[in-house]
Amino acid sequence: MQIENQPGYRYLYSLRGYQYCDLLLAEGKMGEVKERARETLEWMTNEPHAPVLTVVLDKLSLGRAWLAEAASEIKDQKSNIKVAERDLDEAGRWLNEAADGLRKAGQQQELPRGLLARAG
Repeated sequence: MQIENQPGYRYLYSLRGYQYCDLLLAEGKMGEVKERARETLEWMTNEPHAPVLTVVLDKLSLGRAWLAEAASEIKDQKSNIKVAERDLDEAGRWLNEAADGLRKAGQQQELPRGLLARAG
């Protein structure tokens, strides 16, 4: 339906996009989440009247994906600690931006998503 109604947007975005990314994270597809969130974040950055919540949810998805990737690396011991630290730093950056954005946007009902992710 998305492709039919908005052919220029190949991914779900805003709350539906966030929910789909949540599903992908549950399946361990961190790379796909990062790709989707980066692309939809880029779309919204170029939109003059983009809803703040849409931008913030993309940042939240990115932060969660980086966090999950770091946790996976630590658990599997696939890489050295420097890689995991880099991923944690990247996760922290996105999660802090998301939590701050949710507060600034007055999205109190969505704030727990950001705070719980950041607490991770």
